Amino acid sequence: MGGLLVCLEDDCRRTYGVGLLGSRGCWRRAQWSWGYRSFPPPQPPRSWLGDATMAVGNINELPENILLELFIHIPARQLLLRCRPVCSLWRDLIDLVTLWKRKCLQEGFITEDWDQPVADWKIFYFLRSLQRNLLHNPCAEEGFEFWSLDVNGGDEWKVEDLSKDQRKEFPNDQVKKYFVTSYYTCLKSQVVDLKAEGYWEELMDTTRPDIEVKDWFAARPDCGSKYQLCVQLLSSAHAPLGTFQPDPVMIQQK
Repeated sequence: MGGLLVCLEDDCRRTYGVGLLGSRGCWRRAQWSWGYRSFPPPQPPRSWLGDATMAVGNINELPENILLELFIHIPARQLLLRCRPVCSLWRDLIDLVTLWKRKCLQEGFITEDWDQPVADWKIFYFLRSLQRNLLHNPCAEEGFEFWSLDVNGGDEWKVEDLSKDQRKEFPNDQVKKYFVTSYYTCLKSQVVDLKAEGYWEELMDTTRPDIEVKDWFAARPDCGSKYQLCVQLLSSAHAPLGTFQPDPVMIQQK
């Protein structure tokens, strides 16, 4: 770690650390001049330099609860990638259940009265932090951005605004648009890179987190239609490792 300052930085450019801060820690080596005489710059007290050096050199002698408090405010990925390998003391503190439980509480993943059993609080924290809709542009707000139109039959795919009556029936009032198919087969697809979304290989291979699939669809009453959903888990070579494909839904014309 070296030098005068031990710090860790997150993506928001905030700095956490222990070290020499303030104007007293900066002493310029320039000479001061006046007329034909030169004067050396003022020197800091020896006792102050000695105390500061000792304080920085013994960071691991801080009480463990102080170190733990610092770790709680460092982003989780930086804790594992940058802090945990530093030494056995930091590794043991970062592996404590207490730390990850407090980080879950800090992020709002649990409440003070949480009483449900958790097998691994570290894994629980990461799974909750990654819990979101992995599809990009799921509700057509950006047109067909991120989607591949694999089959575009009939009058082709369209994007339309939900009417006021449709919004009353729709389960999410934040959705304003939707994808519309034509009078012939229309298929679209999207590939989600799980690693790019934050799911590292060990997490996927060992923990194998559940994948929840949800979609809404509706049919016109004046023509029959068929709705089909297929979700596949792919390898890095795009070979199918698992497939979720419920039976197609057939809607009869009224």
